[in-house]
Amino acid sequence: QERMVLAVDPAHWDGLRELCRKFNVEATVIARFTGDRRLKVSYGGRTVCDLDMGFLHDGLPETVLQATPATLPVEEPDLPPPTDWVDIYRRVMGHLNVCSKEPIVRRYDHGVQGSAAIYPYGGVAGDGPNDAALCVLLPGRPYAMVVAHGLNPVLNTVDPYQGALWAATEAVANAVAVGADFRELALIDNFIWPAPNARVLGTLDRAVDALVDFVDATGMPFISGKDSLSSTFRSREQVIEIPPVVCISCFGRVADVARTVSADFKRAGSRIWLVGRRDSSQMGGSVYNDLHGVTGTNLPVIDPKLLPSVFAAVHRAIESGAVLACHDLSEGGLGAAVAEMALGGGVGALLTIPQEERPQWFLFNETPGCFLVETSPDADGAALFAGVPAVQVGRTVPEKVIQADWDNGVLFRADLADLRTAWQKPMREVFGS
Repeated sequence: QERMVLAVDPAHWDGLRELCRKFNVEATVIARFTGDRRLKVSYGGRTVCDLDMGFLHDGLPETVLQATPATLPVEEPDLPPPTDWVDIYRRVMGHLNVCSKEPIVRRYDHGVQGSAAIYPYGGVAGDGPNDAALCVLLPGRPYAMVVAHGLNPVLNTVDPYQGALWAATEAVANAVAVGADFRELALIDNFIWPAPNARVLGTLDRAVDALVDFVDATGMPFISGKDSLSSTFRSREQVIEIPPVVCISCFGRVADVARTVSADFKRAGSRIWLVGRRDSSQMGGSVYNDLHGVTGTNLPVIDPKLLPSVFAAVHRAIESGAVLACHDLSEGGLGAAVAEMALGGGVGALLTIPQEERPQWFLFNETPGCFLVETSPDADGAALFAGVPAVQVGRTVPEKVIQADWDNGVLFRADLADLRTAWQKPMREVFGS
């Protein structure tokens, strides 16, 4: 771990050594290629290993693994609408997959060397979450490096294909939300799976297929990754398998750090746009479902072929300077996203839920690759997000509340202070403030 082995032409060793010294990285010559097809290891002047390379490569018979196609459960609950909208909103914000992780995150000093351009938390009170890390590695240069991540083990337990696709989409959406161009990003995968058997390998195959489809649709490369295919605990009494997990990381170059945005609302009176396509009825695996004791199988279905146009449209809008704030939709859905933006900005929001929508679906569907975007009141959304789904869903207001209107009336009015308390309470109870 954290060590690299390089094969270097001896003629280039001095140059590599100086490069490593420049960045305070230890580099040591440990071996040379001999051409005799043997592995020879010495210690203290004595040969302690002398093995034929053919034996090392081919001496152990390969294990032949069989994969059984994953069978997907079918169970979709039809949950009634909440009787207390403010209460369910507070519970969503306080769910462990949504709540603020600030007490954990702040145990690390993100200001070391002064390279951070966007911190994990920001806004008027310094507690509004951002989507990605943005670092200026060379002071005085306009460009920066962005790093973001995505994963959703809950979806993987239902359909590893949709779970892996969700993770990849979420990672890239996080980077795009701060201003990155997806065409400048590279991907890294990290698979953590139970010990292989036919059933487990069937789920792994589904996840890999999803990432292949994501790459084919977006043109983004996976340049590295790792796997841990042994996450199974066995005792005399039981066998415990972790949920299949694939964490996707992305990183890349942002051309101009001045043309990036944070997630916190900037002022009252702005327009709030929902950019991207989603079927809000797809509530499977959502926090909302979990609060009702069910998972569901109607998972958010992502169209990877649509993602490039959505990512490009959001990037163009941010680069143009017309975007004041941007936040992607993930756990907790639009409701959690707008609350986080409002908490960061110290202003409220008035949402208008379309008449044909079920409010609980509209607020808490968790389709990634969708964005909440704040613009000035005179911005032309049709022109700004031309060619991709975009609709105004509300506006920012000076009152520190989240109000949702539906069916020609006020559906609920939630106080931001109450939402903040619910959102911050779980981690503060464990780690303090």
